[in-house]
Amino acid sequence: MWILAGFLLFGIVAFAYNAWLIKNSKERSFKKGCILVFCATGYLGLFLYGFVWALMHAIDNS
Repeated sequence: MWILAGFLLFGIVAFAYNAWLIKNSKERSFKKGCILVFCATGYLGLFLYGFVWALMHAIDNS
């Protein structure tokens, strides 16, 4: 479970850092924003898949 929490924390920090870089860049573009949203959505999907997988294994092993 700690691995999932660390994975989620890393994703939040990476998303915030990339959003900050886009905000402070001189050349803003729709493409950069779309890439950030796509990556965040994919990352959240992978995290939720891992969380549900870990939860199901915890229920089976209890």
